[in-house]
Amino acid sequence: MKKIVLIFMTFALIVMGCEYKDVYQTKKVDFDNIVPFASYEVPLKEGMVSIVIYGEDTLAITGIPMNINVPKEAVKNLTKSTAPIRVVYSNEPKFEGYKDCGTIQTDCVLLFEDTRSGDNDYNDLIIWAKKKETRTYWPDYIVSCEFTIHPIALGAIKNFKLGVVNEQGTEFILAENCREELFKGEKGFINTETNVAPKTYPSKMIKTKAWKYNPNVGNTTINWFIETSDERMYIAETNKAVNPSNLEQFGNEKGRPYGIAFPTTGVNIFKFGGPFYATECTPIQQIYNNFEGWIQGKGNINDKGVNNTDPQICYNFSNPH
Repeated sequence: MKKIVLIFMTFALIVMGCEYKDVYQTKKVDFDNIVPFASYEVPLKEGMVSIVIYGEDTLAITGIPMNINVPKEAVKNLTKSTAPIRVVYSNEPKFEGYKDCGTIQTDCVLLFEDTRSGDNDYNDLIIWAKKKETRTYWPDYIVSCEFTIHPIALGAIKNFKLGVVNEQGTEFILAENCREELFKGEKGFINTETNVAPKTYPSKMIKTKAWKYNPNVGNTTINWFIETSDERMYIAETNKAVNPSNLEQFGNEKGRPYGIAFPTTGVNIFKFGGPFYATECTPIQQIYNNFEGWIQGKGNINDKGVNNTDPQICYNFSNPH
């Protein structure tokens, strides 16, 4: 009888284990869906410079072969005349300097959690990040980046670093202490509490050390991170960065990413009153009704509406420039 009970208990544990794994599998973050950028190969014409335009913004100017990261929405329906991204070719003298190099502009608003367990308000650090990338071609293949960081909100007590890591694994620290360097060392929560007048802070510009890229690999890319005394949390720029061996760097076992990004290049998110983010201790899914579906690969975060009219749960940040 004892053997029968033991066999039954073992079977039950196996079943429970399988069920747990199934639940875990369904809650994995779909990074293909939530990353802000996708790859785009810039078309070239002999003797001319290509200017890539999305909306009102210029994404790239180049006279050399380049794959660039652009907002995913920009590369939809590329074969149609109504494609949101367009390329203008020019041989005007003012573009002469681009015959042997190229520049790329990628802008996004980044929302971080400062712990891997997270409270899902995604306001522990919010910044508007603008990256200007310059590449040379044969024989040097050099890339350099200039970042402009505009602080938006700080909903954390602990101190942490802000940095990026490139496609080769090289790390660049952009701020050793975000509170001190981005928010003037001010105490407490900043721009996350209700009934408190919003504060503005100056942008910080950082130029990183140049590195040599591999033209056969494709895009140069970076991933953003914040680092506390004991944890590091990443936001992926493209799905190229995420693979089964490093999923825990970008999201936890509860199926929550450690951060999210809204591309602003070409979108002019500020024109629509955004970005919208949660006030202190408000789960972000109370703002974006499709947040749960979005992180699991179902549609866009804005699907099913945005609850942006209640100041008790939603903070609206207007254009800082």
